[in-house]
Amino acid sequence: MGHLLDVGKETYIKEQGYEWVPEYDSYVSREQWKIFTRSYLDDHSFETILARLADEPTVGQWQIYTSTESEADIHNIHRHYGTPV
Repeated sequence: MGHLLDVGKETYIKEQGYEWVPEYDSYVSREQWKIFTRSYLDDHSFETILARLADEPTVGQWQIYTSTESEADIHNIHRHYGTPV
């Protein structure tokens, strides 16, 4: 497994088990209940992203890390994902 500084943010987050979802321009982990938008990855440092990856997940509640999405976008993401299987 690479380190963020060596492989880049998107490669690293994929190595952590996040799946790319083009419809939402985001990386999703159903196991961790977390969604990282590409805008968030672009706008934040490696250290910030590492800290958010280390946050404990809250089962049953999505944590969406975003920079530019509107409330409607967030609502649609929640509606689409609902409760992970």
